[in-house]
Amino acid sequence: MQFKDAGCLKAFDTAFEDESNYQILWRIGFTAEQIDQLMQTAPKEIKEFHRSLTYFEDLKVSKGIEKLPDGFTHKPVFLIRSLLRQLPALLCGSNAEPRG
Repeated sequence: MQFKDAGCLKAFDTAFEDESNYQILWRIGFTAEQIDQLMQTAPKEIKEFHRSLTYFEDLKVSKGIEKLPDGFTHKPVFLIRSLLRQLPALLCGSNAEPRG
């Protein structure tokens, strides 16, 4: 048996994906209860959302890297944080308040 086929790696990958999904939902503003419910009822949708979010976060303007006093930056095409702040209320109903 090769290491790449080891069961512990599959368990790690599953645990890592679950935690990554939890953290992205938490970062957006869902409460722990909302996250638990979503992870139980919509795992495929969460996976697709996470994939799409990563795609849009990774898009950068064609201008290239810009030097700043404290380092470098590559400006994104989309500023999606304001959308993400509204997402919990949109997905969980108008009564859902974003956390913090």
